[in-house]
Amino acid sequence: MTTCWHCATEPADPKAAQTVKLHRGTTERSVRVPTCAACGRVIRLADGLLVGLALVGVAAGVALGLATANLLVGVGVFLAAWALGGIVAFVIRTAKGIKVNDHPEVRRLRADGWKLGGAPKPAGGSAQKTCSRCGKVVPLSAHRGQSCPHCGAYWSYENEQRSTRPR
Repeated sequence: MTTCWHCATEPADPKAAQTVKLHRGTTERSVRVPTCAACGRVIRLADGLLVGLALVGVAAGVALGLATANLLVGVGVFLAAWALGGIVAFVIRTAKGIKVNDHPEVRRLRADGWKLGGAPKPAGGSAQKTCSRCGKVVPLSAHRGQSCPHCGAYWSYENEQRSTRPR
């Protein structure tokens, strides 16, 4: 049985597993980090406090910004509450040994040039081209008469599909 990566004592709970998104260019990858129920509760608490304090900061910032007729006061209050939430979340995670980004697979991928977070969306929308042979994303400048940089397939035509749904 797999144990929790964070506390290394409790059995991992598949429902509590943490997913770390990484990207290199426009390619995304996810790593599931085994997490027990108790560590999962700590993570949810820390994340909830971060979001909660940010929302309190929005409400207080709007109220103070309107009361003082000064937008900078409102923005400052929001930023202060958001920063406080981040500090509280960091302290809670650190005190409980929550270390998602230190997982060996995440560290290996980061050493290979992968970056934390989802892949950035292309400018101007979600347009992308993929090779019909290997399915990998190719540069938007790729066109008929060229070859796929991933699998070497020669493109004799382009098959255009447009979609308004998010990818």
